[in-house]
Amino acid sequence: MEGLEACDDANTQDGDGCSAACEHEHVTPACVKIVEAPELGVGGMLATADGRILIGGEITTTGTGSHGWLGAFDSGGSELWTLDLEGDFAGPFIESEDGFIVYANTPFGVDDELLTIDAAGALTESVPLTGADGFAIDMIDTEAGLLLAGGGGEDLWLGRVSVDGALETLMAEDHAGLWDVFRALERHEDSLGALATVGTVDNTDGDFVPLDTEATLLIEYDEQGSELRRTLLSGGDELTLQGYDLAVTKDGTWIVAGLRYPPHSVLSVQAWAVAVREGEVLWTQETPDSTAIEAGARSGRYSGVAASDEVLLLGMVRLGSDGVARLGTRVDAADGSVLWREIGEVIPDVSDRYTAATTTPDGRAWLLRTTDYADRVEQWLCGTQL
Repeated sequence: MEGLEACDDANTQDGDGCSAACEHEHVTPACVKIVEAPELGVGGMLATADGRILIGGEITTTGTGSHGWLGAFDSGGSELWTLDLEGDFAGPFIESEDGFIVYANTPFGVDDELLTIDAAGALTESVPLTGADGFAIDMIDTEAGLLLAGGGGEDLWLGRVSVDGALETLMAEDHAGLWDVFRALERHEDSLGALATVGTVDNTDGDFVPLDTEATLLIEYDEQGSELRRTLLSGGDELTLQGYDLAVTKDGTWIVAGLRYPPHSVLSVQAWAVAVREGEVLWTQETPDSTAIEAGARSGRYSGVAASDEVLLLGMVRLGSDGVARLGTRVDAADGSVLWREIGEVIPDVSDRYTAATTTPDGRAWLLRTTDYADRVEQWLCGTQL
């Protein structure tokens, strides 16, 4: 997957002579299929500085049923190793000195685990998270230990495994939702961003439980887990704003990607993104906008975001009644203006979408594309330059 940003004979990866207009031309990310199975669930994606891409989640295979799995691939999409897990799901993972640390979701009634995996894909240690008051959807390494973010019961939950191995709850916070939960963690220099969705209106009425009205909460912490600032992104009682992924630009602007819709009209869903710096909203972006609607888009969702000097928003759009197509929107990080947009080809009765994204320090973005057919699921590794 080389030369993805070719522009005439110049290559924008090296900055060797492309005009600004050429750099912003629509260049569809190049993709290669990496795995196929009857069912696949996405648990995380990580690109290392030395060019490896780690992907994990849940896989269903003939004869073995459903279980957690991890796979490592090189930048060309060639498999380096795969690892099947006994647990239900391979959740978030981070790079360690000797390999990776993986959060493994286990069957109900069994403690979730932290797995240590070496660079060759061998499991070297398993530590149960006994006594945890919640489960993790994302995690990040800090000076004080491993920070875990997710939910517990109906509450937001933030936990930490200290450097000496002790597990503690840093925060358990209840909002009005039936399922308040942290969804993503990200770092910028010495501050951490934690993205959550929280209920703002309790719509429960007797035995009838309609969809919550939800808002997105961005909380900033220092390395020790002390809260610095929180920003509530809310549409009031009439609009749900759900953030699913978080990224940060080089200048420290937090980028939230997800969806928005009126709580009682889920057919009016728009892909939604917002930029926040020091508690202030800089811009918002929604799709379908007028341009996407002209292309036939009815609804959309962003599932992932990658950021550097520019921002790449990734997800799906529903086109008419035929199917779901992948959506990529590249925007200016300063003002949110759309530089180009990719709407993929619709295949009847097939769901084709971007499901995750990660970046490397050189500004390269790696994307996970998932294609659901009636009898199988394919995952693709895609690459482009930010």
